[in-house]
Amino acid sequence: MPMVSPHTFQHFGLPVNDLKRAKDFYLDVVGLKCPDEGDPAPDARQVRLYAGDHDVAGQQLVLFLRRMAVERDSPEARIESLRLVREGDTLTAAELVEDGRTHHAWVITPEEFARVPAELDKRGVPYCLQNRGHEVIYFFDPDGNQLQLTDQI
Repeated sequence: MPMVSPHTFQHFGLPVNDLKRAKDFYLDVVGLKCPDEGDPAPDARQVRLYAGDHDVAGQQLVLFLRRMAVERDSPEARIESLRLVREGDTLTAAELVEDGRTHHAWVITPEEFARVPAELDKRGVPYCLQNRGHEVIYFFDPDGNQLQLTDQI
């Protein structure tokens, strides 16, 4: 018998080097929302963002400021990893980046999905677009966390 029986997922946290840069990325590129307007306070250690209703558990992302900045995976390694994923070689792709194929995914509408490649291009964000019976796009945030947008739950 398990020790506990969780009934829902509350949030997930990501380590970042710069709270403002990460917050701006997740608001502008991923479309998350923040209940706190403006830049994080100079002594802030975290920023809470959300998708959908901020009162609903499981819709929250907390960005945690790293104690010491860490540079992970070169941009070239990230781009090569995305290229290999697009070609279906996920095993080799996973070897090129520190966290392998670990990623975080959000569901968006098909209409939104149709706009994503052009929007990522405008922002200079490399990505990998796939169709495996539904649309999927992978990309990295500025701190090397791999993200996914999909049009299917």
